[in-house]
Amino acid sequence: MGIPAAGKKMHIPPTKKTPIFSIILPTRDRAAMLRRAVSSVCRQSFPDFELIIVDDGSAECHAADLPSDPRIRIIRNSVSLGAAQARNIGIEAAQGTYISFLDDDDEYKSSFLSRTYASLKDTPEEIGISWCGAKFIHYPRQVGEAPCVRVSRFGPHKNRHALLVDFLSVGTGHGVTIKEACLAKVGPFNAALKVASDTDMFFRILGEGFLPLAVPGVHIVRHDHRGPRLTGADLYQERIRIWEEWLLIQHSDFLDQHPVIRKNLLGYVNSLKQSLADVGSSRQATHTSAARHDSLLSRFPTVRGWLALADLPRRILRQLQIDRLGAK
Repeated sequence: MGIPAAGKKMHIPPTKKTPIFSIILPTRDRAAMLRRAVSSVCRQSFPDFELIIVDDGSAECHAADLPSDPRIRIIRNSVSLGAAQARNIGIEAAQGTYISFLDDDDEYKSSFLSRTYASLKDTPEEIGISWCGAKFIHYPRQVGEAPCVRVSRFGPHKNRHALLVDFLSVGTGHGVTIKEACLAKVGPFNAALKVASDTDMFFRILGEGFLPLAVPGVHIVRHDHRGPRLTGADLYQERIRIWEEWLLIQHSDFLDQHPVIRKNLLGYVNSLKQSLADVGSSRQATHTSAARHDSLLSRFPTVRGWLALADLPRRILRQLQIDRLGAK
């Protein structure tokens, strides 16, 4: 497939006085969402952090729209390098003991840093990474419909297997925080992966002998909007390719030791394939229906003329592919 393995070492420069947390926030051309995300960081009840915003090639610079806070730093890429590399750039600049990640279309609850710190501060070295529960807001396709809200919670886990199953079901959007010492050993995100670079990172963390930790509670809000997203349906094909040609092969040793996890992940890939098939069927049905309407109406031009004169809703006319007479 030609995807290189991620590097094994990452240099995180030392400093005389370091913050407890470094929050990495990649963004590109989503100014309003970015302001919401940054505002959520500034509202944290735990104040010892730095926020590193990596602008990954936005058409315009939005620094002037952000709060004036000495804890905020902005790094701007002249061209887009992708989400994984944007996170790597942020990590290289980070000075904190714990490295947290936030997407520009999501937001932290005010409790995020305080609860994450309380959960991680006294853990042994083998604990390398944490995540937490999330509140999802799914926005409707139709204007005027109410959003749908669901909540995902994790733990307590009865055993290590249950812990790993839950851990490998999430991504960086679940309030992922990685210890600096863990990142220094595991290395950066694989920037060659357009999607699923977080899952690849999780596999590598486990492969180095680190364990994850689920922070109790729900401390992040994820907005399932209708704009472009890395988890959107338009990238399902690429996600399937990465899973089948890279992740399931590259991390086969781990998956051989955990056949139930392999089964779950294969089920996930198959669900993506089914979703793609459903989308294709829906588009084909829409195209066939439109063609049928057009064919029938073309055979009866008088009827088509009557319909054009009738006071029908525009939505119906569009479906019938009829232009209202006199409409502009």
